[in-house]
Amino acid sequence: MKKNLLSLGLTAIALSSVPAHAQSFIFHLDGEAGNRQAYFSKLGVTDRTPPSIEIQPFEIKELTVAIVYENAQEPELAELLLQFECPSQMYLSGKKKKAPKQPGWNDPVKVKVAQGSSILRRSDLKNEDIPAGEWEMRADLAMLTAQKLACNDLEIERTIRATGPGSNLDQKAVLKEKMASLGIIHGYALTDLLIWTEYLDFAWNTIWKGAQRPDPSGKWSRQSTPEELAEAQRKMAAINQQLADLTAKTKNAYEPKIKEAEVGFAFDKAAAKVRGDRKPRGWVAEMLLAWQGKTEDQVAARMGRPYITEAGDLRFLSYGQQFDNRVVVGDSTGATWEEGLATSCDIQFVTIPDDNGVRRVADIRLSVDSTNIMATNSNIACSDLKQAPGD
Repeated sequence: MKKNLLSLGLTAIALSSVPAHAQSFIFHLDGEAGNRQAYFSKLGVTDRTPPSIEIQPFEIKELTVAIVYENAQEPELAELLLQFECPSQMYLSGKKKKAPKQPGWNDPVKVKVAQGSSILRRSDLKNEDIPAGEWEMRADLAMLTAQKLACNDLEIERTIRATGPGSNLDQKAVLKEKMASLGIIHGYALTDLLIWTEYLDFAWNTIWKGAQRPDPSGKWSRQSTPEELAEAQRKMAAINQQLADLTAKTKNAYEPKIKEAEVGFAFDKAAAKVRGDRKPRGWVAEMLLAWQGKTEDQVAARMGRPYITEAGDLRFLSYGQQFDNRVVVGDSTGATWEEGLATSCDIQFVTIPDDNGVRRVADIRLSVDSTNIMATNSNIACSDLKQAPGD
């Protein structure tokens, strides 16, 4: 049975300081001496979600993972393009559909090996493509951690940037807190490693220092020729350029949507604070689902001119509906009584400013009164006020 070496902590392999230009994580160590593996992942992912006009509950994120093997019967290294099914943050910020249940930290994850993955043969140090795999559920620690790195790449990258060179923050402490909040608590380390030769050198010279390295190709016992060094440098430059191009393209495509979603998340939290312990139900819950986050201008455009009152940061946009057909009737004996119905419905859109100072709907409050208890049903008393933004 394999022993998880992460209990030793990756600080034991001593990256003495946080790299100024982080390129990758070492995020998992596994196995007994003589049969160990070291897992590395590049920072940043590729979005492989199929195009659709609808926002889907899940998106596909592709993470590049390199596994270095100690065992002579294994390849030198496997470079895997791992695709994970991740909850869509854009979908979760929407109001029209019920969001799917979020997986727990230790729940199995859905993953597959994508086309473009390969191994580096130990016998001759030649690359060999491996076929794409099928989707499968995995619950081993390596895949659980890789999935969290893939699905939370933007949060992790933002934390690294915010605590990088020139920052007064303690990067290790801040990153540790962020990773723990994502469920990554078993050990990891940032590195400035980028290409497979660097992963191999780090594994054998630092993690497994002193271990006997298998060398059937004779490659590791001789110095590289100038031609080999030049070829390696050329490949590294090409990889760096591809990475830079892909990063720029991804940011241009998704950053505006991400920022919009972040504003929405922050407002949702503020709106929940306004409502406190009150749980909207029935008609009010339906209205709030449609209206939360809409601006005051959108309310006025749909509902008409409101009666406005304020209390602190809260502003109340009030609308009313009344109905009264009561009449007094009598008979020949002189007795009189009242017939008919009177109902009133008052609805208040409660608005607060968002992070940009724009007032948006945070709550909806309803008051219904009637001379007939059966008419206090809000669907009856408030029928003309039950409007949706786009109707």
